[in-house]
Amino acid sequence: MSDTANMPHKPSSLRRKVKVLMDMGYRISGAALQVLTTAVVAKALPAEQAGKYFLGFTIAMVLSVSLRAGFDQSLTRFCSGLLANNDARGAGAVANYFLSRFVKRAALFLMSAALIGGPLLLIPSMASWFDFRLGIQVLPFLASVPLLGVGALAGCFFQAAGKSLSSVTLMFYVTNFSVIASALLLPSEMRSDLALSAAFFAAALLTGMAGFLVLRRQRRSPGFTAPNASTRTALDASASENAVTVICNLALLWGPLLLLGAFSSSVEAAQYNVASRIAQVVAFVLPALNFAAAPRFAALRATGRASELQKALLLSVGASTLLSSLVAIPMILGADSVMGLMGEAYAGSSSVLTLLIIAQWINGGSGPVIQFLSMVGLEKTLRKFFVVSGVLVLVLGITLSREYGANGAAIASLTSLLILNILCLGASFSEARRLARNPQTNQLPSGH
Repeated sequence: MSDTANMPHKPSSLRRKVKVLMDMGYRISGAALQVLTTAVVAKALPAEQAGKYFLGFTIAMVLSVSLRAGFDQSLTRFCSGLLANNDARGAGAVANYFLSRFVKRAALFLMSAALIGGPLLLIPSMASWFDFRLGIQVLPFLASVPLLGVGALAGCFFQAAGKSLSSVTLMFYVTNFSVIASALLLPSEMRSDLALSAAFFAAALLTGMAGFLVLRRQRRSPGFTAPNASTRTALDASASENAVTVICNLALLWGPLLLLGAFSSSVEAAQYNVASRIAQVVAFVLPALNFAAAPRFAALRATGRASELQKALLLSVGASTLLSSLVAIPMILGADSVMGLMGEAYAGSSSVLTLLIIAQWINGGSGPVIQFLSMVGLEKTLRKFFVVSGVLVLVLGITLSREYGANGAAIASLTSLLILNILCLGASFSEARRLARNPQTNQLPSGH
């Protein structure tokens, strides 16, 4: 059986546009669900417990992304290029190679956590610090780390294949709805950060298993072979370049929140988290654009269609800027009212929300330029930009969060995102112009 036999027919222009709109609707509804989950948890739990829940969730996200550092972007890039060149078996081989590497990392992490963390918690002072800063609710989140990673890798494979509404991509909805249901349906005396984190783990278990089965199914396709040595070298090189970028991006996304938990209080962390989740609504279109644009950028680059690549970049940045502006302005004007809805503990933190709205306005207005640089092979350039911004957010976060709490953390986030997006915008348009003047096909490994 040929590779093309496993490939879907290329959709017409109208069908492709309809599919893009469906993808956007799916991603936008996902962003709205994130905000809803945050609001429900904030209302259902006391501020201190909510802060510990958000800290545990953040730690799980950081660890999961760190363990698969670089795999997501490299899987999306190479699988998109291979599928654009009708090499479905090669794409399946690449996906399973990254899955195998992640499973080994996750197993090593769990064993290390048990061997090192267990004895440490037997020390009374360490146990007291752990309970004060995090609490036992962090344990279900830690157990969710490998499950979240497997589901994310499966989602990247479907992204490359242009399939958004699959069983694996529903994991986000399942996980969030399980938390919401637990927060609303459990009796008040049973409602706690531990109960909600346990519900999160149960949903992550189901969706992680689904992701593993979906990726492993690719190995049963006719003619499947594992990547050869040269292909593995190319994949590892790309993932290594992306790994530094991913770590620095984690510092940008979650560093301020974790620093608040370390240097301020769980209440300040809860205020920052709630404001951050709400502010992300401003860039609501960006996840949808990233999902649709990333594989298209990679495919256009792989097939040497430079003029279409430049046009796709311009259109995506323009659309993101317009839509982000339409949302950001009214949200800034209504920041007081929005935070007041979250409860008394959050009513006085409207300034945090305003700063983070401006940060997300900048982030959303820049469009998928970060994805563009990654998909066209400029991982080294992107890495440099993220290192600068990641170091800056940590330095500013440590300095300002001690003195100004959540407001200081928001200022650190705003400053670092501003610098990152200016650098990425300049590099993206420069590369698009260069490719338009000198079109060339990007050679990709065969995948097997």
